[in-house]
Amino acid sequence: MINHIELQVIKEDVENFYVDIFNFKITKTFLLSNENTTNIFSINESPTIIYGTCCDFELELFVSKSNVKKHFPIYVYKPKNLKK
Repeated sequence: MINHIELQVIKEDVENFYVDIFNFKITKTFLLSNENTTNIFSINESPTIIYGTCCDFELELFVSKSNVKKHFPIYVYKPKNLKK
């Protein structure tokens, strides 16, 4: 079961779409340092990272207008005790 999703969004969509339409509940907000963002995503900015819950999922919103060119593989985790 997937229980954590990270999405890149623009600032306007956080309130207008995720909060107002999906009833997204913000639990934590912080700025990712410019240095870390450059090293990880190859973009030069300090984006806001917003954690919250929505429809039994934990969402991590990466608030940026930059086009992130560096992507990471998606891993699907299945606990060993789940039946197939």
